[in-house]
Amino acid sequence: MLKRMSTCAALGAIALSALAAAAQQSAALNEIKTLAEDFARVDQVVSVADAERVRGRLAALKLNPADLQPREQEQLLRVELFAALGTGQAAAAGSAGDQLALLAPKKRQPLECAYVAALVNCHAARADERLRELISSATGAEKEQLSRRQRWLRTIGSEAPDLTIEAGDERFATRDRRKRVLVIDFWSVLNTPSDLHVSTLLSVHDEFKGTAAFQMVGVNTDAENRVERAKSFAAEKGWVWPQHYERVAAGAPITHKAFRAGAAPYQVLIDGRGIIRAVGSAADPGFRYAIRAAVAETLGKAPAPQPIDVSGKTPAEFAPPKAPEAPPVATHNEPPRASDPAAADLLRQARVFLKTGRKTDAKAMLQRIVNEYPQSLEAREAGDLLIHL
Repeated sequence: MLKRMSTCAALGAIALSALAAAAQQSAALNEIKTLAEDFARVDQVVSVADAERVRGRLAALKLNPADLQPREQEQLLRVELFAALGTGQAAAAGSAGDQLALLAPKKRQPLECAYVAALVNCHAARADERLRELISSATGAEKEQLSRRQRWLRTIGSEAPDLTIEAGDERFATRDRRKRVLVIDFWSVLNTPSDLHVSTLLSVHDEFKGTAAFQMVGVNTDAENRVERAKSFAAEKGWVWPQHYERVAAGAPITHKAFRAGAAPYQVLIDGRGIIRAVGSAADPGFRYAIRAAVAETLGKAPAPQPIDVSGKTPAEFAPPKAPEAPPVATHNEPPRASDPAAADLLRQARVFLKTGRKTDAKAMLQRIVNEYPQSLEAREAGDLLIHL
């Protein structure tokens, strides 16, 4: 009798524990759903403080993607992506974006998030792929806006033109950045900057002005007869950063010959290595996140991504070292490999795909790990898994 009561008590305790775990999981998923709706949005820039808070919550929740349904996985990845963007972690954002694009390759919201992540992670080719998918289902003004962003991708991931911008007593070298990020604002009073343009630049300047790794310069594209008007405009709007005045309406050496990104206004972001990281409007959240990432990398707070242009190429100086050729005689002791966080994220998602029967997606992700992270511990594990698929 006592033995039976003891067994019943044990079973009851197990049941209560299972119910408590289920309730905890349900509460965690509800929190992720709320964060996905309110925090992980492509139309806003999250603050660093909010992003850090959300990263802390993600660590505390300890959700395993393998235990989640596809919709729940998507929500979790979006929250992880924007928490990484908000704290300047381009590689982590890029990894989450890649997983999102594989998980929901035709859904608009995940694709928009994945595009921003690829842009911030300096992978123009991948950003272009996602824009093409978005453009294919867009119409009217939205399609034109996406097409303009696609045109701006042409120089991202490549080295900046090698020149020096003189603005008053200051000089800004575009290639020899010496570990300082540079935002160049191309503007003209002929095409009067909008209130959004003005307020965005002031906001960017206010966020980063106390950072030694950040510089900002304006390049005015007006002809000589409008320069005084341009100077008055800059002073009136409170643009306290240095300004360079081209003084010619056509054939200007910086605006038209060096950058050639189109008619002003637009902004260009150059990172501390002299790589073009973003082109377009600094009002776009992706541009703002790219600044945050470039500054974090320059300060040593985040790893700098490998720049990849729209054709899939990397400037020679920044290409990863080639793997050493295999020795003629095989050895039994392979040197230890280090784990790569981005590769680890991809490997985890590949295992989720395998568990849920998405074998083709799993193979594609495993092959990518082998190709892009050949020296990592995860590449060896991915190779072993591919052999058995």
